[in-house]
Amino acid sequence: MMLKGMIGMEEDIAEVAIIPSWPDPARIAQDFTTYIQSSARVLPAVLVYDHGLTGWGATPDQARNHLEIIEYTCQYLFLNRLITR
Repeated sequence: MMLKGMIGMEEDIAEVAIIPSWPDPARIAQDFTTYIQSSARVLPAVLVYDHGLTGWGATPDQARNHLEIIEYTCQYLFLNRLITR
């Protein structure tokens, strides 16, 4: 599956964290830090509610690749769910 394009992803199951969007960016950063420290498996992306997907990597190209993989996977799962209803 496409998730193998992520660093360290050997499984077909993954979760993308969804954190609240606060007016204070420091609060978003704190929620993000808490997630990173408490999660056993952290994907290189997080969804900030009412803001969008944010990804990272060692280079800008790697960060963009991570975002493209997650976007593709979400589209695939959404369309698959529509078809199988």
